[in-house]
Amino acid sequence: MIHILDSYDNSLKATLDAGCDWNWSSAFTCDSRVLFTGGSDSRVKLWDMDSGQMVMKYDGHTKPITALCISDVPLR
Repeated sequence: MIHILDSYDNSLKATLDAGCDWNWSSAFTCDSRVLFTGGSDSRVKLWDMDSGQMVMKYDGHTKPITALCISDVPLR
């Protein structure tokens, strides 16, 4: 489970079921509307923070995801 807390008052904003034993990495986009997570299931997951739903799953890694880095620069 991933718990999203409000940085102002530390209240629980959302609980996301990542579906893996360990979630080792996460990164928000600069507007905080999208969260990327990675963990022991070797998948990167994209979450819509408005709905709290996972909207995409990226397969293909052969080892656990231990670090994530994202860029808000659009691809052309």
